[in-house]
Amino acid sequence: GRAVNGSHRWVSLGPVTIQPSEFTKYVIAAFFIHRICKNENAISTFKNYVLNLLPLLVPLVLILVEPNN
Repeated sequence: GRAVNGSHRWVSLGPVTIQPSEFTKYVIAAFFIHRICKNENAISTFKNYVLNLLPLLVPLVLILVEPNN
């Protein structure tokens, strides 16, 4: 990626540069909404709610541990 302020987490797509983590935030929200709409019992209990959140933990943890330079 391209270095911006010492960080190498920017991706150049022609004249546009983006941070993949910004795109991922929207994908995580859309994925969770899709899972809830697809399965009405997805959040009927706390256990089901947590089980539906598990696939989202990997990208969320990666975004949280990303250094702020």
